[in-house]
Amino acid sequence: MYSSIMSCHLAFSIATGAFFIYTLFHKVGENDLNDCIVNNISDPTKAKDCKKTFEFARGIVVGIFIAFWLFELCASLFLSLPP
Repeated sequence: MYSSIMSCHLAFSIATGAFFIYTLFHKVGENDLNDCIVNNISDPTKAKDCKKTFEFARGIVVGIFIAFWLFELCASLFLSLPP
């Protein structure tokens, strides 16, 4: 029973995480990035730094999600093994 609950939790986590990542790359993230660039339009170096920093932060978020999903997948598979 615990294993099936973990599997359901993993599926829910992947679904919500995928929506969050999509939103980060296509909706909310682009607006924040554009605001940062517009605020620093006079200095092209700062505008470029905004883009690099935002891309790095996105990569960190995706990496954290993947690490948690792998951990949950391993736990779910380990707990489904017969004793």
